[in-house]
Amino acid sequence: MGKYKTEHLNKLYCSFCLTDLISNEIEHAEVEGE
Repeated sequence: MGKYKTEHLNKLYCSFCLTDLISNEIEHAEVEGE
């Protein structure tokens, strides 16, 4: 049970990290585009 909970949290954390990475990439692309 504890292991499953940790893996589940890690997946959620990774999802947030990926969202942040994608947002940063978009921001950088917009800055470079100007």
